[in-house]
Amino acid sequence: MSQTPTQKAPRPVNRRTRTLRAFVTGLAVISIYGLISVLPKHFDLWTATKVFGANLQLMFFSPNVGNDSHLLLMQALFASIELAFVTTVLGAGIGLVCGLAAAENIAPRWLSLTTKSVMAFVRAIPTILWVLIYSVALGLGRMPQWSV
Repeated sequence: MSQTPTQKAPRPVNRRTRTLRAFVTGLAVISIYGLISVLPKHFDLWTATKVFGANLQLMFFSPNVGNDSHLLLMQALFASIELAFVTTVLGAGIGLVCGLAAAENIAPRWLSLTTKSVMAFVRAIPTILWVLIYSVALGLGRMPQWSV
């Protein structure tokens, strides 16, 4: 007598799995159709890829630094790193204070609700709009103009 290896019976597909698969398939079909319909008629993927590669090579391997010295470029680099560090620490501090103020088991109810409302308002406005608002209000550049 020969024994056949035991095979696991396939699990039955339930309604939730079928619905999820249908949703993902539909989303993929809509996405592909949208991508195809948005592309212009004269679009050439091969040419676009070559131009993109050439632009990347130009940006990363042949930067045009103008008349700036390496010392000036390093100072600008360290200023950027310093600004990133300071804003991260400042943001963490403000976030800690806002988190404590929004906690219902620590702060009074009125403070918790007020903080949550303000944070909901801030989060409702996209970041790019905040950038535009502050750019118009303060100006662009490293030292914005404080006009009151």
